[in-house]
Amino acid sequence: EINPLALDGAGKLSARDGKVEGDDNSLVRHPDMAGFRDEMEGDPLVLEARAARFLYIPIDAGGAIGVISNGSGMIMSSIDLLSKAGHRTACALDLGGGATADRIAEAVRIVLANPGVRLVLINIFGGITRCDEVATGVVRASAGIDGRSVVMRMEGTNKDRGVAICAEAPAAIELVDGLAGAIEAVGRRLAPGAGAAHAPRRREGDR
Repeated sequence: EINPLALDGAGKLSARDGKVEGDDNSLVRHPDMAGFRDEMEGDPLVLEARAARFLYIPIDAGGAIGVISNGSGMIMSSIDLLSKAGHRTACALDLGGGATADRIAEAVRIVLANPGVRLVLINIFGGITRCDEVATGVVRASAGIDGRSVVMRMEGTNKDRGVAICAEAPAAIELVDGLAGAIEAVGRRLAPGAGAAHAPRRREGDR
């Protein structure tokens, strides 16, 4: 990149253009800069997620899957395995740590607001974010699923409670054991003629 310089009448050089990069984590101390970022952002779901303190990433406008996870590494591994299985990811949302049931429900709602998303894959490792809170939030969001599907894999803190909560979930929500099982469930749910309300429900530990 070449930034122009100007030579003024006094023979002095002055820069006529320049760019500054700021760390997103420091923007709380620079509201003047944060305002410019929002003005430049084109996807309203990115802004909506940011207001809720989530990271929403548009990926493929032709994709049918929305991925929700708590950590960039888990998001990337989920997308990689989906791609390897021939699926296209429309978007991803990073919950961060310590998400409550209300925030989980809000995350599902934001991802489902993408009109291309037919299925949400939730891949959670429950440490700070507890599995029972995740399950409660997903069940709470079930009213907005509207003919689509949710496939969820979770491991970690309070997993047994989360499994028990999911036992009462609508048929559109499927809890699976392991990420490989989640990818298989995604393929089954997205297969032609496999409606969310009629697809078979595999439970944790089923073989």
